[in-house]
Amino acid sequence: MANDLVMRLLGVNAAAALAEAFQVLVGVWLAGIAAPLVLLAIGQRRALAQFDRIIGDAQDPRVARASNPRVGPAPLGTLRPRVILPSDFEAQFDARQQAMILAHR
Repeated sequence: MANDLVMRLLGVNAAAALAEAFQVLVGVWLAGIAAPLVLLAIGQRRALAQFDRIIGDAQDPRVARASNPRVGPAPLGTLRPRVILPSDFEAQFDARQQAMILAHR
C-alpha cells in the first residue's frame, strides 16, 4: 500500500531510485557496524597473544594465570569475566596489593 502511494507520487523511476538508495544506505549502515566489530576482534586477538598461554585456576574460575610474567594483572572477558594474573603474581605483589587485585574478581 505504501509502495503504491510512493509510485503514484514519485513515478515508477523515482520509486525504483528511492528503493535503490535505501538499499545502499542499509549496506553502508551494515558496513559501519561490521568494521568496528572486526577491529575489536583483531585487537582482542592481539591482546590475548601477549599473555602466551592462559591457565585457569581450578579453585576459582574467575582467576587465571598467564604464562608470561610481564603481563597482567588484567581484567578479561564479558560473558565470563575473570582476572588474569602474571605467572609470578605472589613474588611481584605484596599481600595488600594481591588482595586489592583479587577484589576485582
